[in-house]
Amino acid sequence: MKKSFWIVLALGFLAGFIFSSSLNVSFRFERPESPAPERIRFNFVSRKVIVSWYSNDGCLGCRKDRIMRCGGVFDENAYTAASPVENGRMLIPCGTKVKLMHNGRSVEAVIADSGGFKKYNRDFDVSKAVFRELAPLDAGLLHAEAAW
Repeated sequence: MKKSFWIVLALGFLAGFIFSSSLNVSFRFERPESPAPERIRFNFVSRKVIVSWYSNDGCLGCRKDRIMRCGGVFDENAYTAASPVENGRMLIPCGTKVKLMHNGRSVEAVIADSGGFKKYNRDFDVSKAVFRELAPLDAGLLHAEAAW
């Protein structure tokens, strides 16, 4: 390359340096101060749902030592519920407390499992113990209100 090219290039850098320093322009990149973290907000959801129950006896293919999706062994006498699933993802996270209300009765259950019961037009599957608190087992399905 020609000498003149290098001279012009050097003069360009020098002029840029002088010009930027006269304008008090800094080329250092500094991390902006992070704002204070926002308070975590919890959404309260309440809706009408169709609830069914399941147990070791009534669950086709269920074993006595069946492991639930959130870990732990299924116990039909525990106050647990199964979250609806959409595209393989649980709509309500594990450990969320759900309050179910029906005809003046209410009971709290913890999401501990996931269910594929949307194809049967049901929103929640609950353990035998939870359903028994709300209605007789022979009712099979309940139209209830759920809040979480």
